[in-house]
Amino acid sequence: MKSKSVVLFDGVCNLCNGFVQFIIRRDKKDRFRFASLQSPEGQELLSEFPGNESLKTIILIEDGRVYKRSTAALRVARKLSGFWPAFYGLIIIPAPLRDYMYNIVARNRYRWFGKKQECMIPTPELKAKFLTMKNIKKTLVLGASENPDRYSNKAIHRLREKGHEVIAIGRKKGRVADVDITTERPIIRNLDTVTMYLNPAHQDEYLDYLLSLKPRRIIFNPGAENPAMEARIQSEGIAPIEACTLVMLSTNQF
Repeated sequence: MKSKSVVLFDGVCNLCNGFVQFIIRRDKKDRFRFASLQSPEGQELLSEFPGNESLKTIILIEDGRVYKRSTAALRVARKLSGFWPAFYGLIIIPAPLRDYMYNIVARNRYRWFGKKQECMIPTPELKAKFLTMKNIKKTLVLGASENPDRYSNKAIHRLREKGHEVIAIGRKKGRVADVDITTERPIIRNLDTVTMYLNPAHQDEYLDYLLSLKPRRIIFNPGAENPAMEARIQSEGIAPIEACTLVMLSTNQF
């Protein structure tokens, strides 16, 4: 299963809510998830992409990239059922020209289409389409490698196939699937799981960093077991687990 594309929209705008309903009715392959820009979930996702905080545009997050205004709308159209993908051909028009008309509508959307007093509340049958803080939790792969023979590489592919949001830290920069491997130590909010592939000899240098992130659990994969570190993180309320991430994913225990 490929990861879902995420549409962030103005939750109090009648036009924007209508657009979401329009997408849902034509999303026959279940490719999209949604969150309002005003919601905690929307703000959490926006925090990962600085400079995209405006409520004046729909935002599409697709394969780790952000698209706005007319480009977002056209990229949504290409994944819908029916004849709508044909509209993606308009992408050849320079973005400033496309966005000129988009911005006119965006500026007048409340006056022309009205405004709700509160954000859209999805019906019970549509709730699965809307993101919650629970299902945007992140997984950190520590000890990531571009080498396709490494288990960390395979784990990243499998996590992305299952729709997990993945951050990867390695000894060298690189890219696996659609995930960039960094050598930095980024601030990660709402981190759920760390899957550890680092040799125990290199783990201590990341201890303070991991404690500051406060993940729910750290999975120590075969060869990465470290009793001293496991005892330390457990004393801080983080669950240490000795297991193989790939096996956990394959048996739906992740």
